[in-house]
Amino acid sequence: MTARGILAGTLAGLAAAGASFLIAELTGEPAPILSLLAVAAVGLTAGAAAALWTYGVAGLFLIWQAASMSGEPTSGAEAYRLVAFVVGAPVIVVLAMRLERERRSTRQAHELSAAAEEQARRQRG
Repeated sequence: MTARGILAGTLAGLAAAGASFLIAELTGEPAPILSLLAVAAVGLTAGAAAALWTYGVAGLFLIWQAASMSGEPTSGAEAYRLVAFVVGAPVIVVLAMRLERERRSTRQAHELSAAAEEQARRQRG
């Protein structure tokens, strides 16, 4: 986990939570889907560690937003969106971890292949 990944994840989580909060203020309904999309985008671009930080920061803001609501009952659609974030974001983080592992394996295989080709050339010539 690099400082760059932590910073990227934190900033993306703050941006997604801020946008979600603004939409909630304008429409009266929270928009956790923005946070879910932020986790996916960060996971694909900056890696799993940054996506995990995005999930944590955005999740804390969503919890704060839900706690600060004026005692209104949660609608079914709102609950569905929150569950989609709570369940979907960790799945995305796990998939990003798998993608990173596959990229490392592919890079290592290419390096080993290049080394074997170089050794074969030296032995032939």
